[in-house]
Amino acid sequence: MSQLFHPIEEETTPGYYAQNFLRVRTGQVASDLKPSNILVGIEDKGVIEEMVEDERSDPAPTKQVGDRLIYLSRNFGELRGVPREPKISDFGLAVPSPGPHYHPIQPDLFQAPEVILCAGWSFPADIWNLGVMIWDLLERQTLFQAIDPADGEYRAELHLQEMVALLGSPPPELLRRGRATSEYFSPKGLLLATHISTRRNLSLADTITVMDGEDKRKFLKFVGRMLTWLPEDRATAKDLLSDPWLKF
Repeated sequence: MSQLFHPIEEETTPGYYAQNFLRVRTGQVASDLKPSNILVGIEDKGVIEEMVEDERSDPAPTKQVGDRLIYLSRNFGELRGVPREPKISDFGLAVPSPGPHYHPIQPDLFQAPEVILCAGWSFPADIWNLGVMIWDLLERQTLFQAIDPADGEYRAELHLQEMVALLGSPPPELLRRGRATSEYFSPKGLLLATHISTRRNLSLADTITVMDGEDKRKFLKFVGRMLTWLPEDRATAKDLLSDPWLKF
């Protein structure tokens, strides 16, 4: 990670967020991990003090919605130091038991393959979700696109095409488990795609542009432990804590 961040910025990196997520597993499947659900504390109370003073001297625009007064948010400016420990928020969709479960979860582009195929999901679905989210934070774009250009809608078959491009064909064992496998794959394990992804010929290594050399090698190994077809092949949160990519 040394190619990406200066030492003072270490605790603002995707790896830092990964470490802290991995430490706070609570026996629940979060099922809705995405950047907007990761909250970071104010790094300096002076930020709040200045905001209060700014509000006194130049009140923010407001609008009335029903019985609520909505304030326009303010830009707090550049970071003044290391943010406080990030927190996962929005556990409204969290599931307290290991499963397997079969109902749909996760934002479309973060869905694990077992979720799309309705093959039964549990804690490893969060690990897949985390791997995709870290990649997105690093590259500042989505790893999976899966959007039909004709109508701008998400297509699960495009998503699966992109997974095949990045990871190779899914194991027959996973396809046999999937209650929805026949919607996307032939009995021989071939995709039944009616929409063609523009990213179907990419490898995972091709998608990494913000680092190279040893950092890239370590990151690919790290994320490769999370982005596997079979849920049982993914590293656990505890295992990932000792990964070399998370060491500064």
